[in-house]
Amino acid sequence: MAKPEIIYLFRITHIDNLDFILKSKKLTCPAHEKKDSNYIGIGDATLINNRSSKKINIDPKGSFNDYVAFYFGARSPMLYGIQKGFNGVIKRKPESIIYLITTFKKVIEVGSQYVFTDGHGYHAMSRR
Repeated sequence: MAKPEIIYLFRITHIDNLDFILKSKKLTCPAHEKKDSNYIGIGDATLINNRSSKKINIDPKGSFNDYVAFYFGARSPMLYGIQKGFNGVIKRKPESIIYLITTFKKVIEVGSQYVFTDGHGYHAMSRR
């Protein structure tokens, strides 16, 4: 299989989070000291609340709350759940969800620390 020239990374967020992102010129993880105090979460609240206890055992280590999650694909299972309101996830209108798109090359260029998984990072079956 040929290696792709550009590896896109996708982040979905509520449109009302965009103002903070543009003004601060950054995405912040849940553990960041200068995170958006008005952040609107759109995912599974149980999973989000449990992220702080899920440790990452490879460098640069930490917990899942120390990272901003991105997807490799534009159509994530979470987006489907958000639009349908599955498993206690608040149903959102498609126009309230936006994509933030970057590339793996950009992550490297700006010197961001990162961890990749081969599945949902929270699940024990996924490898880091």
